[in-house]
Amino acid sequence: MLDQKELKDLIKGDSLNHFLLVKKSELRTTKTKKEYLSLELGDQSAALAANMWENFEDIASSVKVGDVVKVTGSIDEFQGTPQIRISSIIPANPSDNLSPRDFLPKSKRNLKEMEEEFRKRQELISNKYLKDLLHKIFNEDRYSNIFRHRQESPGIMVIFMDCWNTHLR
Repeated sequence: MLDQKELKDLIKGDSLNHFLLVKKSELRTTKTKKEYLSLELGDQSAALAANMWENFEDIASSVKVGDVVKVTGSIDEFQGTPQIRISSIIPANPSDNLSPRDFLPKSKRNLKEMEEEFRKRQELISNKYLKDLLHKIFNEDRYSNIFRHRQESPGIMVIFMDCWNTHLR
């Protein structure tokens, strides 16, 4: 567990000295034709736009989507939306013992309970074609581990249950 404040709890003016996950990365050009590094950085709680206006050339070529990075800077706003103004950014070291999984949202619910609920709801579907399709997707060997691959996130089960609650009853 990281000892850092979650992004969702930071407000404009707060300093930032965090490990974050790179969710998007691209070089962009301002209206005045000046290049800058545009990123989306996140933790378990939120993802924020982040910009680096100077001295970004080295990091732009070495950081890619899915990397964990150490970012210093501050929380700023652009048109009322929070964003990160980056002062420095470096790739995390292996000695930091961090994985991209550490920065993904996690379900508060037990995986086994969600799977059981999912399967019970699947059996209640009266539309034969939909029921057969879901059975095929979730019971064929190539999909047998679909629940295990996303243990940290509610994933497809929550989407299905939301759909069930609004459309499939």
